Amino acid sequence: MRVLITGANGFLGKQLVASSLRKGYHTIAMVRPGRSIPEIQDNQLRLVKVDYSDASALSDTIHQVSHEGGLDAFIHNAGLTISARRQDFFDVNVNITRSILEVVKSTNALSQTGKFVYVSSLAARGPDGHSAPVSAYGDSKLAAEKLVQNSAMPFVIYRPTGIYGPGDLDFLKLFKVLKAGFAPRTGPKDQKISMIFAQDLADLILSNKGTDQIHEVCDGQVYSLKQFYDAITKTMNKKPATVEIPPLAGFLFAHLQVWSNKLFKTKMAATPEKLRELAGNWTCPSKDLNWTFTSLQEGLLKTFNYYQQKGLI
Repeated sequence: MRVLITGANGFLGKQLVASSLRKGYHTIAMVRPGRSIPEIQDNQLRLVKVDYSDASALSDTIHQVSHEGGLDAFIHNAGLTISARRQDFFDVNVNITRSILEVVKSTNALSQTGKFVYVSSLAARGPDGHSAPVSAYGDSKLAAEKLVQNSAMPFVIYRPTGIYGPGDLDFLKLFKVLKAGFAPRTGPKDQKISMIFAQDLADLILSNKGTDQIHEVCDGQVYSLKQFYDAITKTMNKKPATVEIPPLAGFLFAHLQVWSNKLFKTKMAATPEKLRELAGNWTCPSKDLNWTFTSLQEGLLKTFNYYQQKGLI
């Protein structure tokens, strides 16, 4: 099986590459110029570098790869998750997806049974009780999904919930705060969330299940924020004190950060829109996947052990 993975140097991208190699697939990892995957040393891995925004270079690269043999799975995982500017999300998540779809189709890059696999997000659906996204990021992922659905190519779309696991640096900040003895809460006391262990998600995507389907993916469980925090602190034998962050204080900080992002051209995540999004309930079924998932406690312990081994915590 021949597999190409975009965004292969990111957190989930590395998991996808590792999963593909474990399965013995012919694995092609696509990254931007100047990027690499030093954590994975495998002679079976082929690394190709291309500027996704350069249509000509993208076409040449994909044409060359597919000329050597049709792709059984083109996994488009590259994307933008953090920005204070709405247009940034559409430039990357929509426009680059459009370019890639056009090239894959025009070069006949897929094999006769090949699929275009798009890694979206639960944000494309929106929080529980919403019929649409509530953020620019979610809007851009939904728009990209529609491009994939209208591409006239066989596809599978995955909408994962919060992804965690060894190699993730986003949740590292939360681990550090909890280890210091504080459990911050900005959302409702009864907020419900869902999670997915990164290796489980990667293995599921590489299982090549279904065609022309959208899968919402979590580990099949629903957690309160307290249960999630308790599971993390159990890995480090800590009992932090809950710290209530008033919504007004959170939104004032977020507005200041938006101003800072615009002034200093940074891409910090805590915007008012992001805070509103995070305050919602995020659950999903995952019942149609017939898959065994890693338990939250086991996954968090593996994550904590990784942080310790790397001297990060």
